[in-house]
Amino acid sequence: MNYDFIVTLPLDPRGKGSVRVGAHAYTDAATKRWMDDAATLFAFALPPTILEGPYRVTLISVKQRPKYMRKRYKKTGIAKYGEGLLWCPEKPDRDNIEKITYDSLKRHLGDDKEIVSGPVLKYYTEIDGLPRVVVRIRRETRDPAVVYRAALGGE
Repeated sequence: MNYDFIVTLPLDPRGKGSVRVGAHAYTDAATKRWMDDAATLFAFALPPTILEGPYRVTLISVKQRPKYMRKRYKKTGIAKYGEGLLWCPEKPDRDNIEKITYDSLKRHLGDDKEIVSGPVLKYYTEIDGLPRVVVRIRRETRDPAVVYRAALGGE
C-alpha cells in the first residue's frame, strides 16, 4: 500500500531536550508539551492504524526570523533580507528536530527505525510568516541501489 501524507504542525520548531537524570530519568516539561501537541495534531491528520514501512520522511523546520531579519528599508519598504524563506543555520540542530518529531509519530509509525530516508531542511520564516514544522510521510518504494547512486551524484 502506497501513501503520501503532508502534515503542517503550527508549532515552533524545537529540538528534543536531553534526558534529565536525578533520582530517575525524565524528559523536560517543554519537550514533553511539544511532543504531546504534535502527537495530537498527527492524530487528527493521519489514519489511526500504524502505517506500513519502510518510510521516507521529509522534515521541514521553519523557525521565526530574528527581529533584525524582519527589518525593511525605510525609504523603499523593501525587506533587507528578502521576503521569502531563508536558510536557518541556528539551533535547534537537525538531529534533535528529527528525534522530537519521530518520537511524536510513534503512534502512527510504530518504531522510527523503519524510517530509511528523507531530508531535514531548516529555514527561517517568510518575512511575515509563522513558524511551523512540515512533515511528509511516504512509503519508501524506490530501489535502494538507485537511491544510493543518486545520493552520491550518479544517475
